[in-house]
Amino acid sequence: MRAGLVGRRQQQEEQPGRLTVHRAEFDAGGGDAYSYSQLARGERLVEILKQPQYRPLPSEKQVITIFAANNGYLDEYPVSALARYESELYTFFDSRKSDILNGIREKKAINDDLRGKITAALDEFKKEFTV
Repeated sequence: MRAGLVGRRQQQEEQPGRLTVHRAEFDAGGGDAYSYSQLARGERLVEILKQPQYRPLPSEKQVITIFAANNGYLDEYPVSALARYESELYTFFDSRKSDILNGIREKKAINDDLRGKITAALDEFKKEFTV
């Protein structure tokens, strides 16, 4: 192995330990509330972006889901409840808010009017969804 590769390999092997230490420091109170909330939001975002193989989600539903995650609608739910949240959210939009899905599909962007409609629909869904 070349000398440069040896050094790079050693750095790569050291990284998992560093991540563990940083995570341990954070868990021990080294992180602030905002950092913790951002990590928790990121964890939820990763979870909702998972899709079944060979069954891609239509882009308008992806937009709704990412909008919900980025605007804090998932923050209060445990990660274990997110698959059910997604399923019920899609049913809610398909059956009662299809005009919003159509608007996203047609415009391929979220303008202020559409943003208001999405927010109102997510607020309505939040009242109905229970863990």
